[in-house]
Amino acid sequence: MRLSLLLFLLAFVLLSSCELGPGSGPRIDFVGSSRLISSDRIISVPGDTFSTRIFAEKNDDEAELNRLRIEVNYTPPPNPFIYPATGYDPVERYKENTTLIYLDTVLTGKQRQSVAFQFTTNTRTTSGRERWTFTAFDAEGKQNSRSFQLKLRNIDSTLTYHRYSVLLPAPTTRYSRSSLALLPGLTFPPNALRSRPENQALVDLAYLPLANGDRALASPNDEQLIRVNSLFSAGNWPSRRVTQLRRSTLDSAGFATSTTTEAFQQAFNGGVLPVVPTRTDPLVARGTTQRVFAFRTADEKYGLIFIQSFPTVPTAAIKMQVRIMK
Repeated sequence: MRLSLLLFLLAFVLLSSCELGPGSGPRIDFVGSSRLISSDRIISVPGDTFSTRIFAEKNDDEAELNRLRIEVNYTPPPNPFIYPATGYDPVERYKENTTLIYLDTVLTGKQRQSVAFQFTTNTRTTSGRERWTFTAFDAEGKQNSRSFQLKLRNIDSTLTYHRYSVLLPAPTTRYSRSSLALLPGLTFPPNALRSRPENQALVDLAYLPLANGDRALASPNDEQLIRVNSLFSAGNWPSRRVTQLRRSTLDSAGFATSTTTEAFQQAFNGGVLPVVPTRTDPLVARGTTQRVFAFRTADEKYGLIFIQSFPTVPTAAIKMQVRIMK
C-alpha cells in the first residue's frame, strides 16, 4: 500500500530521541506538542479523539527507509463486556487482548530518506488499556519503534448496555475516520481498511455524502456508498457486514430513557424504513424528531443512534451518541 504522507516543518521538539549507533536501523521519534500525545496517558472520555506525530529517517549511511507501520493492542479486547454478579476475575480478563494494524505502508521517493506523519483516531470506549506502536523499517529489514499506552476506566462498565459519543468525519481524505464499528465504538480511516479483511469485518456503518451538502449513514453494502467510495467496491471489500436501519419514532428524551435490550428492539421493530433500506434518510441535527435511528447489526445487536450535531472544524463530521446492547 502506497500513501503520500503529510510533510511538515519540524519546529517542535523531538521526544524520546536517541543516537543510534551503526547497524541499529532507522531513527523514529514522536514530535512534541501540548496538543499531541507522545507518552502514556489516563483517558477520561470514552472514544475521545487524539492525535500524534511521528518523524522517521534513515540512519546515517545505512539502508533507506522502506515501510511505516502503526498498530494497536487492546487489553482486554475493545468490545463491551457484561460483568458477572459474582466470580469476576480481573487478572483473567486482562489476559485477553486484540491487535489491529491501522497502517502498513511502503515508502517511496523522498520518504525513503525521512518522513513525517500525523495520525488521528479515537480511543477505546470500554474500560481497559491500548498500546499504540509506531515502527519504521529500512530496506534491510532493520526496525525501530516508539509507543505509548492509553488507559480508560469507563463508569458505565456495569450497565447492561454500552453507550458512547463518537465523531465520524466526512470522507475527504484517506485519513478520514469515516467508518464505524458500532459495538466497540471504533472509527477507521481507509488506510486501516484497504486490503485488511480483519478490520473490514468490524465495520457496520460509513459516512455517506449526499447532494446539496447533506449526509447519511450507510451500511457497507449500500449501492450508492459503493459507487462514490471505491474503498467499498467488491474488489477491495469482498465480504461486508449488513446493518439494518430504521428511523425511530423516539425523540431525544425517548433516546435518553431507552436503556434496555427490549427498548432497543421495540424502537427497531416500530421504526420507519428509510427510502433506501441500506442507508438513513438525510440526517438532521435540529428539532426534536427524525434524529434517532434504530439499528440491528449483522450479529443481531440492537441499538440506537442520536444525531447530535454537524461540526465543521477541523473538518466536516457527524457527532452522534450510540447505545447498543452488550
